[in-house]
Amino acid sequence: MVGKVIKIANQDKVQDHAGHKVTITGKLDGDTLTVDNVKM
Repeated sequence: MVGKVIKIANQDKVQDHAGHKVTITGKLDGDTLTVDNVKM
């Protein structure tokens, strides 16, 4: 999803990956994502 801003509901799951290129899986509800998994 390039060029779109998505809010992350549970930011604690992604804070250790700031600045890294990752693959995130989760549930998107409107413009808010709830993260299930983060892979480097």
